[in-house]
Amino acid sequence: MKTLDELKTLCDNLRDNGKYPFELGNKLGESPYLDYHYSFIYGDDEFSRIVFNSYFEKHRISGVEFLLVKLKEETAPVVRAKIIRILGITTDKEILRNPNIVQPVDLINRVKDTILNYTKSDVDIERENAVIALGWIGGLAQVELLGELMLNDPYEKVRAWAASSFMQMSASFRMNEEDRDALKRACVQLFIQGLEKESDLFAVGVMVESVSDIYQKKFNLSRAALDNVDEAKIDKARKSAIRFLNSLA
Repeated sequence: MKTLDELKTLCDNLRDNGKYPFELGNKLGESPYLDYHYSFIYGDDEFSRIVFNSYFEKHRISGVEFLLVKLKEETAPVVRAKIIRILGITTDKEILRNPNIVQPVDLINRVKDTILNYTKSDVDIERENAVIALGWIGGLAQVELLGELMLNDPYEKVRAWAASSFMQMSASFRMNEEDRDALKRACVQLFIQGLEKESDLFAVGVMVESVSDIYQKKFNLSRAALDNVDEAKIDKARKSAIRFLNSLA
């Protein structure tokens, strides 16, 4: 294992030579130097974003415990939002999916409670990232909350990602067929209401995409049409999705 000074030297060399920080990220993720690794959260350049966003999760349980402490200390909403997202990713990818880790139930519950609290934040970017994280680690118990956010949150991105979170939950390995069927039944009326009242075209598109994935039904809405916010194509897909959902109601 490299020393902290060696890792800092490696970082400087990679930056100076314009190299991708793959080696640094991996070595930091395997190291005990969480404070140094965490310092990259403040960087605005691509190098820093890659080192933190792509590799901090490798710290697994120790990383989650570390981030929960940092979340209480940080005052900048943008930084807290980054922490919330990485908490969700790490808990999902590196703990819940890892058969070699004894599940730290108390820690997982602390993460869930923390993320649920941030869905009530007055800060848009914090709610946005909490809703995204909830899609990775939530379950049927959060359907009512996600539905409320999808229908009534004042920020369009929260409404969009709440819809996407239903899709993430449906695709989760943690959901058995019975739970997945229950989710489908619970979402029918929520999606009908959302599609009928939503005014933001991107949010509409994400809702359509989520309905398509959850119910395995195509509405001819391409990713390009969604990314480009193609009004005609999104509205046409919206009408098709509403008709389909009404046939299930």
